[in-house]
Amino acid sequence: MPRARNNYDDMFALILVGAGLVLVGDLVSTVVREVVRRAD
Repeated sequence: MPRARNNYDDMFALILVGAGLVLVGDLVSTVVREVVRRAD
């Protein structure tokens, strides 16, 4: 049974990492968009 719990912990960690990557990408995209708008 502990092995199944370990898999859930790993899956949860990967989901958090994925969500973090999406948020960082969104933030970078927003900053780049603002820089491009100000350049015009």
